Amino acid sequence: MRNESPIYFSVAGEYSTSFQTYWARARIGRNLKGFAFGPEGVALGNVGFDAQRIGGFFIFDWKALPLMSPIEVTLNAGYQFVAGDNGGGGGVGGGEGAYGGIAFSLLF
Repeated sequence: MRNESPIYFSVAGEYSTSFQTYWARARIGRNLKGFAFGPEGVALGNVGFDAQRIGGFFIFDWKALPLMSPIEVTLNAGYQFVAGDNGGGGGVGGGEGAYGGIAFSLLF
């Protein structure tokens, strides 16, 4: 975590004209020495699928090797709400229910 501010804030998103696919995420939280945590909100979908997620995140730096830059590890979990009738299958983003994830980012 290279940000020295006590407040962590992140907004990311993308849109594609193919199938009108979109994804957007906002996070705000507390930034402490070496880690950050707080709530997150996500919206994702396409022509046949629309979902919103509300949950939390936890980010920390992991120094895997002495000569390597730290790896930023992100854990997130929450609940996904699916809008409309998608035939019960959930579509590409899954059905309604709990979600969880882990991501690794190499900082350089």
